[in-house]
Amino acid sequence: MAKRTLIAAAFLLSLPAGCATKPSKPGGSFDVGPVFASRTPTIAHQFQVKNTTGSTVRILGENHSCTCTDVTITKATLPPGASTPLTLKLPTPDNYSKVTVSCVIVTDSKNYPEWVYELSYESFPNGVIRPDRIDLGSHDMGATTGAATPFVVETFSREDQKPPELGRINAPAALSINADGEPIVDSPSGGIRRVTHRMTVGLKGGPREPGAFALPFDMSLAGSMGVSAMATWRVVGSTEAVPSHIFFGSMTLGDSPVNKRSVVRSIDGKPFRILGIDTGSGDVRVLAPPEPNQGKEVASEHVIEVALMSPARFQRVMSGTVTVSTQSGEGRRDEVKIPWSAFFRQRSD
Repeated sequence: MAKRTLIAAAFLLSLPAGCATKPSKPGGSFDVGPVFASRTPTIAHQFQVKNTTGSTVRILGENHSCTCTDVTITKATLPPGASTPLTLKLPTPDNYSKVTVSCVIVTDSKNYPEWVYELSYESFPNGVIRPDRIDLGSHDMGATTGAATPFVVETFSREDQKPPELGRINAPAALSINADGEPIVDSPSGGIRRVTHRMTVGLKGGPREPGAFALPFDMSLAGSMGVSAMATWRVVGSTEAVPSHIFFGSMTLGDSPVNKRSVVRSIDGKPFRILGIDTGSGDVRVLAPPEPNQGKEVASEHVIEVALMSPARFQRVMSGTVTVSTQSGEGRRDEVKIPWSAFFRQRSD
């Protein structure tokens, strides 16, 4: 048995050095794991690019998948088994993202011309409001209260660290924001603690003007940047205009006036009267209803006809708003705003 062992050892020692390792395609990957931009603003890792092709290789350049990545590598000639450092560096996103960025080393190797190196990470914000745009729906102009809309505030931390606590709420006077139940604690990823705060946002009581609204609000987080979101809602009156926008089309300076109509109608079908029409511009004139009849006729809908006059000077785009003031049979007043627009061409002569 000892004789056979000596023969085998002698055979292995007699093999050429290049046959000891089978040629393979170089490359590598590294997973950074969970990171927070507030604590780790930059993600960086250094790979050792090792020539495992079995032949001398010249590095020609590199291509990387993300423009946010800063790549450092020395263009060099690598004999078999030699290495050169490759550094990938990128800013840590301040939101949640699970990403793998890649860098392809381009070489003159016949069998393995491209070597791929991948860097993976999972970034977490300190906190976030979901959804970040909260639709409160449509509300009647005369309503004093409305249903609250739920949303959540999520805060994140490592399991061995204290999660950020909710601080002061900065919200417009029109919004009412309240907590809704106890926080929920779970782990969305290994080593990460998430605290979910259930909240509601609604409109406070009080006078409301018709229109579409979008107002931001934010909450501070202890020891870190705060979180913000946008609340949107629409206040509707007792009347509406169809069409809701008047487009006079394209005109040329000196053209005759262009007439357009819009029907102002009652949403609930109840009759109302028109108190007045304000065009807000001398370029738009009211043709119907005529001034003497305003405030007298009561109906569930009224035809509004306006005319756009040719302006005295050239303007590429003209726009404005026609405001129609109404009053219901119960004495409730409302306003319907009808935006208008037109395009003008210069005369060719």
